[in-house]
Amino acid sequence: MQGVPAGREGTSPTYAFKTVNAAAQRAEQLVKTSPVMPGPYMQTLIYTSGSEQNESTVVRANINNPVFTQARNLIQQNRTFIQKETIAWIKFTYPDFAYNVDYCERDIGLILDAISFDINRGATANFLTRQAAERYYSSVSGRRAVTVQQTETIAAIDFAAELTEFILENTRLQAQNISDITKDKPALVTTEGQHNWKNGNLVYFENVGGMVDIEGAYAYVKVV
Repeated sequence: MQGVPAGREGTSPTYAFKTVNAAAQRAEQLVKTSPVMPGPYMQTLIYTSGSEQNESTVVRANINNPVFTQARNLIQQNRTFIQKETIAWIKFTYPDFAYNVDYCERDIGLILDAISFDINRGATANFLTRQAAERYYSSVSGRRAVTVQQTETIAAIDFAAELTEFILENTRLQAQNISDITKDKPALVTTEGQHNWKNGNLVYFENVGGMVDIEGAYAYVKVV
């Protein structure tokens, strides 16, 4: 729709759809992607303790016969870390990008939750992950993320996925072997492979044989 802010399609007479068919398609999309809510016949479970009746509380929900439990545990243990690192990566990569940080951090957490539960159901399970992705089409902020903010959204999700992969493999993010280090100040470091680092990235030196001056040190990157 031309001249309509992303995510506002059909939300008022000013932004009304031109045809009934277009409105019906959007309505179908909303029904499909909106979060599941309890119906009108929801009941409260009550248990009796002595002479008192109390409402039951679900303390923990789990999966019968889960698989890949260690993978799920690692994702959940690093959930906050992945969220914060992704937000920091967005700030570094797109310094002028204006977006809702809280919503983005929330969405990353929901995607991680969905993936970790799907993993417990097997390597081919993706029901919850697909549902988390479809939620982007059920709100104004989500519609903006997949339209005018699509480039940044995809890049952020890709970074979070890459970071999660390194956590599961227990390896350093974007680690590279060093082929040469000069004695200049500042030193010139050459890596064996294509590193894809950018100016301002922070690197950590580890297992640098014989070079005690930089072993365990951090340095900011300047690509030459």
